[in-house]
Amino acid sequence: MSFDTKITTDQTILEQEAMRILRRLCEKGVVLAVATDMDKAVVVRDGANGQSTRKAVVERDNAQAMALKNWLTPQTSGWIVWYQITTAGRSALSKMLKRSPFVNTGKPEEYADQHRE
Repeated sequence: MSFDTKITTDQTILEQEAMRILRRLCEKGVVLAVATDMDKAVVVRDGANGQSTRKAVVERDNAQAMALKNWLTPQTSGWIVWYQITTAGRSALSKMLKRSPFVNTGKPEEYADQHRE
């Protein structure tokens, strides 16, 4: 792993960031890029023409914590390391989304009552 910083990430912040980043990493062709001397990691998607599109930016500490939890796995090594989501990462994302009050539960009747007179 190419991380040298001490992890000081709060669990609540990590979970919020993980939901945001892991969702993106579930998309086809999307990876997390971490450069050796950068404070932040970048979620990018390779385009058809060979250009990369930035999808999200995350603090290095949060990216490192996700990798240490085995939610990410390196695909390359060197000055820039590319990470992909693991099966454990997909499972963790699924659990976080189920617990999140901000995610639609798929039960519209729960929300319909607030609009009735």
